[in-house]
Amino acid sequence: MAHVTQIQFAAVDRARAALKQYEEATGEALNVDPALMVESVAKERFTLSATERPFLENMMDQAQLLAQFVGQSDWTILVGPTTSSFITSDAAFVSVPPRDRDLTATGSGYELPGVIHYFSLTERMCLELRHGYSGYRYQHVDRRYMRAVNRNIAANSDRFVIGRADRHLETPVKDCGLIKWTIPVASRLT
Repeated sequence: MAHVTQIQFAAVDRARAALKQYEEATGEALNVDPALMVESVAKERFTLSATERPFLENMMDQAQLLAQFVGQSDWTILVGPTTSSFITSDAAFVSVPPRDRDLTATGSGYELPGVIHYFSLTERMCLELRHGYSGYRYQHVDRRYMRAVNRNIAANSDRFVIGRADRHLETPVKDCGLIKWTIPVASRLT
């Protein structure tokens, strides 16, 4: 939730829009200066607490927006070689901005031009989405391409990466500089 707040209040115009959206949704006018909100969020001078209901409502709203986004995107089903596998994580929908994009100026989001999104479907298939285009196709990819996708998935994980075998997990986790590589025996998939 703090991450969403940091994105939502990263700039004064976004803060103003968020406060207006809240007012329209609830009918409650907040007497809050958007610039002060941005400063407070940037300096982490706030505490967030949520009851389950708004949290669940937000999840459902986000799921609906994500479904609309996926429906309006170009789909490529990436098919990897049988000798390797795609991984997934606790942050299964991964957005990768173009290398030349300065996210400090524009922020991040699903619909930014040039952003590619990945969602692992099976150990050999991964959905690649590009918003604003339309189409559907399969594309066979080599181990290098699969490894790059897996690195992005590992880098965007919060706590867990999941894969078919240790050897498919070890390289992306180490490449991303994540915490020391360990897999409890109980969590291994056979």
